[in-house]
Amino acid sequence: MAEDDGAAEEDGHRPLQGPRRAMSSLCLVVLVAASILAAVSLSHQAAVLAAAAAQGSSGSGVALPAAIIIFGDSLTDTGNVLNRSHCLVPTPQAYWLGRFSDGPVWADHLYTLAAAYNASANLTIQNYAHGGARACGLDPIRPPPGVVDLPDQISLYLASAPSAVADNGTVAAADGACLLPLQPVAPAAAINASSSAESGRAACRLFIMEAGVNDLNFFALKQTTDDPKTTFSQIGANITACRVAALDRLMAALVNSTSKQQRQQAISDGEGGGGCRDRIIVWNLPPLSFAPLIPEASRSYLDDVIAAHNAGLEASLAPLRERYPEGPSLEVYDTNTVATAVILEAGVVGLNSTAGCIKFKGEPGSSAYDKAMWLMTSSRRSDVCGQPSHYVSFDGIHPSSIIHSKAFAEPFATWLGWI
Repeated sequence: MAEDDGAAEEDGHRPLQGPRRAMSSLCLVVLVAASILAAVSLSHQAAVLAAAAAQGSSGSGVALPAAIIIFGDSLTDTGNVLNRSHCLVPTPQAYWLGRFSDGPVWADHLYTLAAAYNASANLTIQNYAHGGARACGLDPIRPPPGVVDLPDQISLYLASAPSAVADNGTVAAADGACLLPLQPVAPAAAINASSSAESGRAACRLFIMEAGVNDLNFFALKQTTDDPKTTFSQIGANITACRVAALDRLMAALVNSTSKQQRQQAISDGEGGGGCRDRIIVWNLPPLSFAPLIPEASRSYLDDVIAAHNAGLEASLAPLRERYPEGPSLEVYDTNTVATAVILEAGVVGLNSTAGCIKFKGEPGSSAYDKAMWLMTSSRRSDVCGQPSHYVSFDGIHPSSIIHSKAFAEPFATWLGWI
């Protein structure tokens, strides 16, 4: 396990992740990167490589989408909650540019990987993910006020509301201000019209949905019932139902925004024929029991309900594929298997997997939920360890930036055929 080198000096303006890294940190990063394929099971390696080969794994083999639209929670948020809370959450004293981490999150890393794959594509990422968001509001523990859950994120997109920018931090607040700039979004119909004016085909967009983590986490951190097994099971069922409802609404809107001729042309042509069909990729639930702040009493329940949800995810989406045969393709990405393997391997090669980088200095005896809230709202630069890249978790709940890159962004980009 890597030793912490102590909290860094108080400096509210210096990014937590920057060019001044110790050599030991760089070595650890290289070790984690090199170990990914060794850690992932052979069957998953084969699936990833087969997907990349089928789509084209480099250069002109796979066209980047016209835009990426993401719905999610704090795993993905790149500044939406920071702006909505007027720079209170996550506290800029400890967190990086509105991300719930020490540096870029997976969506930022994905942007960088896409740019490296095709620098001339001019890709934009519209990120509607909000920290604290749930797949639905049916869980027994209420989150803080103002949380924008998955159904509301779909509404924001359909209303063409501006979104946060995922760009690896290249777009920062101006003149030392805290609020991050938003990206204006053209209506879906306008995107289709402008993109298909010459070809007569629908625009190609990639929609990514990761949701459901907080439905479980809010209860796991607070467990307030005498029958947690039943409650966890019900929350898992709610996540499935609410995800399907959100996807149904999104797919209906996308189908209605393009003509039948455009949809049929895109499907019949396929990628190789020059046609382009919108894609919706649903992430299954990632592993949550690794988070140091999750109480021991909740871990086995979390593992069980996540396994059950993920096992039934494909079947839950089948009716949507039948309902919208000419709509967007609907796919499942198994982030759980890859993330689990990388996190386990990270602990083996020396990253601290039993504690968060930020030190809790709130009230002694606080619940896990209250600790999480304190860390996100009240921690300061002096509470942050000197080498966040030595940690699997930045604050005990959210991954460090290195884990965002190695467990989430790089495997996903490989699966997409961009690496």
